[in-house]
Amino acid sequence: MTINLEAEIFVCAAAASAAVEILRLQQYYESGRRRLPARYRKLGFWIVRLLLAIVAGGLAVAYGVDRCVPALHIGASAPLILQALAQGAAGGDSKVVGDSADGPS
Repeated sequence: MTINLEAEIFVCAAAASAAVEILRLQQYYESGRRRLPARYRKLGFWIVRLLLAIVAGGLAVAYGVDRCVPALHIGASAPLILQALAQGAAGGDSKVVGDSADGPS
């Protein structure tokens, strides 16, 4: 895989990861609620979210994906992939963290 292709795959997956959060925000606004959940007002949330997008891009490159569409799928599903990897590393005893109404504080 060339560096240009790896960069394209990385960007596709990272963009898909970010798009998941944009979709959550769009669904939130369509629900009619007036105030954003607390997580969106915290710098730590955005730092972690950025890191997750970077990891999503890295996963797509590590998997050797050579087209944008599969990279989009990996990027969008990166949290689930990482949870499955964590459960496997913990011997299956690790709890899957769900998305609460307000998210992590």
